[in-house]
Amino acid sequence: MGDNIDFKDYGFEIQKHELPEAKRLEEFDISIDFLPEDMTFSEIFSDTVTLTDAQIESLSDEAVQREITEELQEEKNRLLTADEYMAYLRSLAENDPQAMNALGYEFFLRDDIDGAMRCFENAAEKDYAAAKRNLAIMLEGNESEDKEEIFELYDEAAKQEDVIALNNLGCCYMNGEGTAVDYKKAVECFKKAADLNDTLAIVNLAGCYSLGAGIKQNLKKAFELYRQGAETGNITAIRSLADCYLKGDGTKQNLDEAVKLYKTAAEQGDSLSAEKLKEINARLTPERHGSDTLDNVFEAARAARQNQERKTAEQKAAEQGKSEKESPEKEKKAKSGGERS
Repeated sequence: MGDNIDFKDYGFEIQKHELPEAKRLEEFDISIDFLPEDMTFSEIFSDTVTLTDAQIESLSDEAVQREITEELQEEKNRLLTADEYMAYLRSLAENDPQAMNALGYEFFLRDDIDGAMRCFENAAEKDYAAAKRNLAIMLEGNESEDKEEIFELYDEAAKQEDVIALNNLGCCYMNGEGTAVDYKKAVECFKKAADLNDTLAIVNLAGCYSLGAGIKQNLKKAFELYRQGAETGNITAIRSLADCYLKGDGTKQNLDEAVKLYKTAAEQGDSLSAEKLKEINARLTPERHGSDTLDNVFEAARAARQNQERKTAEQKAAEQGKSEKESPEKEKKAKSGGERS
């Protein structure tokens, strides 16, 4: 397969990881590799709860004692708010690149792009792989023209076995972004990321097998990978798996299964699957004769009758002309015969 191919022409949608959409968090919702999800207030800020058991017991009203104890216990066990989590990360970030990277992610969730970039750059300078690929993702999101820098960041993080960077590096090789197009290297990246269970890499690798890009074409392997990706809910994988069933690529042709999968993807907002359903329905919907058909039949009969009448009139006119031409000749011959006798 030649260089610089637009894979969308083949229905191959190369997928890159992005940072989640920015949103404001009402409560602590850790979604980056730093702290366990069940980190509680008391495990980080226990020193802020100042009342001791002795102080509580010194209160005269037992009901008040019980209420205060319950409130303090509830406070200790609750999950952190976003602001509390930010404060904790700030306290660690200067000396901990992992915390700095997590802080950058929290800035991103608050729409503070400059703050996020500063944190990712700081952590990347300390050789933290996740920060390198997060910085690369943000540079891409800001449409940076320095494609070589983005490629280098992905490459460095990929060498540290960062799975997201591995997939995105493969995309760079596929598209020739910051480097020369190299389908074989792209496949190597996708394979490594797929072995680490990265869904996007699994689907991208399936596309390579389907087209024979950087690897020998294998429709059965592509089908298996698309099915694996579809099980995770990936829309591209679901649509591509439907394509396989529709065409019989790598599996037995199964129209019912194809329609079922197209519907699943379309219900989740996939416009390409919705278009496929329309095409299939158009082909499967029989055309019924209606009143317009009767009108056409009558019109055709009327036209045929008029055509026949025209032909009959022309034939009669031709015969009459021939007859009129032959009559003088007959009279002349009759006269000539009479004179000889």
